[in-house]
Amino acid sequence: MTKFEEEFDNKVEIFHVIGDHNSMCCEVEQVKEVFKDWQPQQALPVVPEFVDRAIKYFKKDHLTLYGVLNTITSDRNTEIYTWVFSNGNQELFALAFITGKYEVEKPQLFEVKMPIVYWDDDASQLTNGFDFLRIDKETDEVDFVGFLSNTKKHTVHFTEQEIKSIDERYWQFAVPVEDGE
Repeated sequence: MTKFEEEFDNKVEIFHVIGDHNSMCCEVEQVKEVFKDWQPQQALPVVPEFVDRAIKYFKKDHLTLYGVLNTITSDRNTEIYTWVFSNGNQELFALAFITGKYEVEKPQLFEVKMPIVYWDDDASQLTNGFDFLRIDKETDEVDFVGFLSNTKKHTVHFTEQEIKSIDERYWQFAVPVEDGE
């Protein structure tokens, strides 16, 4: 719900409809009067992380929008050039750069949940289970563990690109991570 919708709902709750049709008309007119000059809040533009990094870098150098676009067009083999000059993103980039008000797109993260079969001593039988891919942040060593835990030393959440760069075959075992996990 946008801020406009929240405030509108709050104002409407103030006006309790009691009585006949005429009182309802009066209350509708009162609500219209309260909101006659109100403009709904526009959603902030959403940009990828690399665009956010570029905007921050250019702002640090105190470049104007013209200077930034000039810099971007000077090397057409960059990710930022491709993004800005495709799909009509020039206006989106300009708005984000000039106002500094935008949201950064969060990439979808995944866990690699590898099915395994192991011997369960207590049940004296083979049992199905899962191991999870993890990477040591210092050594980039890849291994699988039976429990899921992001720590300072290891990471278990990856982007699609990160998973495929480790081993393309792992992608088929990727499971999306819900926000807040």
